[in-house]
This record gives sequence, structure tokens and C-alpha cells, in this order.
Amino acid sequence: MKKIATLLVSSLLLISLFLVSPQQSQAASTVNITFDDGHKKIVKKYKKNAKINLNYSPKSPFKDKKYHWFSDWYTNKSLTNDVFSAKATKNKNFYGKWYTLNDPKISITYNSKKNPVIHSKRENKYIREMVLYRATSKKGTFYPIDGLTDLDFSYTDTEKIKFTDKRVKKGTKKTYYYSVAAKVYTGTTWVAAYSKTVKLK
Repeated sequence: MKKIATLLVSSLLLISLFLVSPQQSQAASTVNITFDDGHKKIVKKYKKNAKINLNYSPKSPFKDKKYHWFSDWYTNKSLTNDVFSAKATKNKNFYGKWYTLNDPKISITYNSKKNPVIHSKRENKYIREMVLYRATSKKGTFYPIDGLTDLDFSYTDTEKIKFTDKRVKKGTKKTYYYSVAAKVYTGTTWVAAYSKTVKLK
């Protein structure tokens, strides 16, 4: 009698295994990966333990005229822990970071030789060039007089920049105008943002 009961229980267990729906079986072998770029969430299904494609870049959601570009994916909302490879071991969220090319700020001091020192700042590591321009009238032609290139090799996100114009001294009779450009290379073209124009007499 016990043998018959044991056989019945075993048979029922086998039947229950075969009765599991294909959807349930598939759900057990896939995980949901959520990509949240701060504007839109996209959920993608991955096979369990598959490599997650973190090269995926969302389309820019911005409608203004500024230049925006996508940086990296992060494992936390505060965007401090960036990640470049991961496996789909369980349901996970990844958070995207955007950079914006803002107009750089500009200010002027003087060194001991009375040369104007123009101060600005590189906002992030993707800015490749900071270039200083000078003109002799506000609506005149601004010519580059100095530049710092390949700044993206620095590991800091911000960097103070100082340009010294050795050809001009405080108290000159001429009037000069300065502007600073922050430049990013998109892979096909250069994009620049310009500071306000400052006047020096």
C-alpha cells in the first residue's frame, strides 16, 4: 500500500512539472533590466546570466539649442558608481548621465607685470579645448591668442584655466575685448560654447 502511495505522489509531481506553462518557464530564465536616463525608462529582457549591453545610448531628450551628449550608465541614482560591464543575474536598474556644453564663465585679474590674466573653467572631462579670443572692438573679429588642447586626458571633471595675455598691459590706450570658448569634438565635428565678452582698457 505504501509503495502504491509513493508511486502516486511521484506521478503527481512529474505531471505538475509538465503542466508548468511556457510563459512561467521563460519568466524564470529571463530578467528585466531597466535603463533610466533621467527622462525616460526602457525595460529590456535578458536571458539570465547574459552579458548586458551597456553600450546602449538613449536619444537626447533635450529640445534646446545647447549641445548635450550621453556619458555612461551608473548603478546608483546619485550617479557616482559608473559601470562598463555587467551580467543579468537578476532584475537591475541602470541610471544614465548627461553632459551639457554650457557657456563658460570668464573673469579678469592682473599679474605682477600688469598683464591681464583671464580666468575660466573646464566643466567636464569631455571638453577638448579651451581657447581665448581677443578683439579690438565688441563687434570686430575675435582672434584666438592662446589655447589648451586635449584636456580630456585629465581625470578631474572640473579644471581651472588661466590665460595670460603678455601682449597687453593694464592702462593701455587701446580697448580690448576677450571671450573664452569651450570646445567638444563629437567624432565628426567640433561644437563650441562661448562666454560673454569682457572689456579691458
